[in-house]
Amino acid sequence: MRLAPFAESATIQLRRNWKRHALFTDWLRDDLADALWQEPERLLAGATVLQHRGVRRTVRINWAGSPFVLKHFVEPTWRHGLKQLVMRSRARKTWNIMHLLADSGVLTPRPVACVENTRGPFQLDSYLLYPYVPGETIRQHLSAHPDPLLTATALQRQLVALWDRLKALQVSLADANPGNFIVSSDHQLWVIDLDKARKHRSALWGEKRRRSTWQRLTTKLAQAAQTGVTLPSHTRLRHAA
Repeated sequence: MRLAPFAESATIQLRRNWKRHALFTDWLRDDLADALWQEPERLLAGATVLQHRGVRRTVRINWAGSPFVLKHFVEPTWRHGLKQLVMRSRARKTWNIMHLLADSGVLTPRPVACVENTRGPFQLDSYLLYPYVPGETIRQHLSAHPDPLLTATALQRQLVALWDRLKALQVSLADANPGNFIVSSDHQLWVIDLDKARKHRSALWGEKRRRSTWQRLTTKLAQAAQTGVTLPSHTRLRHAA
């Protein structure tokens, strides 16, 4: 199958048996889809570990010359398995959010596969696969640029546009880690880690989470720029745009 990981539309293929459910897009090669379906654990074993935090492991794999990020989410206890009887797995939640943002013009990689291990009605661990986005983290970019003040100003405009889009979608990111934002070679700002992102029914609760994340993120970025530049407060986002 043709690999076009940033295309705007795709056909979704569903596979299901008694122990596994999976979603694959038609951008994914057949051999990689089969490997994920049959033995996703083997892909983890030979991969480069990017992050390992308790119940979540993030690795980079290369398949037929194309780099991907594979995330493995583990349900730590049987209580979490019971919870998933009425809720989606964490991989599926992240799949939904990433596709929602990408469909709305936010620069985020579109997942190409989601695999959920099950036992009867119980959700066990789950896997999410999406294209690897090369570039520098936003903190690295601010620290290394010869004119951090101009760089911070350019990135500020992109961050403000991103937060305006999140507000329109009633989505919050929650995670203020600057490592979740990648500056590509053409100076575009990508969001790559959306495990904690949520779509809110309550506009008030969503606004509260966006405000908190903005304040924590911009404080960290101002420190990284080391220029005394002040990114706008949440209350002045519209004027900054």
